[in-house]
Amino acid sequence: MYIDKSTIHQGIWYEDKDGNFIPFGSAFNLDPPENAHTRHVCFPLEINETIEFLKDDEGNDVEKPASITCSTHIGGGNDLVILAMANSGDYTLREAIAVYAEACERCENVLAYNYLNGEDGYAEGSEEWLKCNTECRFCRKR
Repeated sequence: MYIDKSTIHQGIWYEDKDGNFIPFGSAFNLDPPENAHTRHVCFPLEINETIEFLKDDEGNDVEKPASITCSTHIGGGNDLVILAMANSGDYTLREAIAVYAEACERCENVLAYNYLNGEDGYAEGSEEWLKCNTECRFCRKR
């Protein structure tokens, strides 16, 4: 699994229909850019991400934005993965939390496998990995 750390976004940002980051002015101006499909709000230390749909699949404005909140909780073993990621020097603690919060189940297991020396999770490309059938931007760009 390859994770391009330059694509880790924090704070508030917008993406187009294809999931591409849309640069915009001040974070205090919450008016969405013209081609925005979703608004993302990710504050990693809270370990959640809220995605608001600004347009439907046809590109029409959504009157009342529907939202999805993706969250993870520190504990139950994932704290070991997050700390191992940070202690490895590959990520800062903030980056490790942000990556883990955005990772799908499949990528969470790969991170566990890689950073806990194979004692938990499963390897990328393994039978379990293929069977999992979840997807996020980390494994999609593989």
